[in-house]
Amino acid sequence: MICADCGLANETEGRCSQCGGQTRLHGRYRLFEVLGERSGGTTYRAHDEQAGFDVVVKELQLRATQSLKEIELFEREATLLARLDDPRVPHILDYFEITRGKSLSLCLVQQFIPGTSLEAKLGGQRFTEPRVAWTLADALEILAYIHALDPPVVHRDIKPANLLLTDDGELRLVDFGAARAVAETLHHAGSTVTGTFGYMAPEQLIGHAIPATDVFGLGATALRLLTAKEPGDLWGGGTGFDWPRHYAPSLAGVVDAMTAADPEDRPHDLPALAAQLRQFVDGQSQALSTYGAAVATAQTTTSVQRPSTAGTTTRLIKAGGEIVVQVLIALPVYLALLLSLGAPFFVTFPLVLLGLTIAAILIKKDIRPELSRWRLLRSGTCVSGLVEQRLNDGDQFELKVSYTADGRRHTSAAPVEVELALAMRAGDEVTVCFDPRDPDRIAVAMPIVRQLR
Repeated sequence: MICADCGLANETEGRCSQCGGQTRLHGRYRLFEVLGERSGGTTYRAHDEQAGFDVVVKELQLRATQSLKEIELFEREATLLARLDDPRVPHILDYFEITRGKSLSLCLVQQFIPGTSLEAKLGGQRFTEPRVAWTLADALEILAYIHALDPPVVHRDIKPANLLLTDDGELRLVDFGAARAVAETLHHAGSTVTGTFGYMAPEQLIGHAIPATDVFGLGATALRLLTAKEPGDLWGGGTGFDWPRHYAPSLAGVVDAMTAADPEDRPHDLPALAAQLRQFVDGQSQALSTYGAAVATAQTTTSVQRPSTAGTTTRLIKAGGEIVVQVLIALPVYLALLLSLGAPFFVTFPLVLLGLTIAAILIKKDIRPELSRWRLLRSGTCVSGLVEQRLNDGDQFELKVSYTADGRRHTSAAPVEVELALAMRAGDEVTVCFDPRDPDRIAVAMPIVRQLR
């Protein structure tokens, strides 16, 4: 058993032989296998002793995380999984927080799906064309389901490692940690670039994600299965993927359409394409070899408005703040270079001053609020609160919440991601972290998913 407090593997149940802590998490989950580890988080296979079956437990230790984005992605996964109700995707079973001393951790419990990933199945060998066609059909039907939700859910990390084959041959889509709900205001300031190189659509590289983004990822997955090569190694730049189409003469048109650079040129009627692929496997249709952009753009479902790419540079600068730091580091280098070339001081000084001014403005508008929220989540006092109102000021979403601090009831607002804002309503419970010296300075750390209450 794995100790729920210190992580030590114990041979017996009960108290941990090292720290004396409980070997059961939250009093019911017996941890017995580490499935994966990443910055700040550990994923376990566990046994739910109350329900009597195995589950997956994802734990995120707030003090060990490297960025605020890790917490936001964890919150988003819990929120989105609670909306999904389909046997082909994992179900969320529980969501809670635990405290070890002054350390706070978030825990997400979801259904354990026994199976083998397509990446593991590949084993360096190419899949046959009919097998890839059938796999695509299964995956397209799953994407059609999550894209039909309101708002649509975009997985953003479709790849062979996230597609599992169960023992009875059924396909499952897992790992919604990067998933994002498409808000009605698709034009708002860009999201963080998330995904896996080689499987990311062009629009994803500038922080946008729409349902067609997942279609691109699935097309790249097909390339991986058909060629046994990483899609990133097949990328030909502006011409798209350069791959040996004789490996799959019947599927070449489908794969090329799914990986088109322009989202509008990718298939939008996913159930229709899935049905066509199944007919091909059953030998009822030979038309796939001529599948192309004309078929891909024949839409029978409502397409999602493509986001504007205007102001991309500004959004990328604001997305993380790292570029601001790079500007500050690079300015002395530029100054030295200009001086070495003989540029007069009255030319170099205004340029440096302008760069510092721009950097200061960006820091004030973007980095400082993020750092402030980050400090509150890591070291602030956390209590339960209730959502009073959702506020939307242009591109900025906030939640107005009420909570108790210092024996008094407070009401304050905090910025949140658009997905969390859209998932919350008045009366929903959230966790509020505040500065004990100024209880009105808050950060909404994690929502308790209302579907689980």
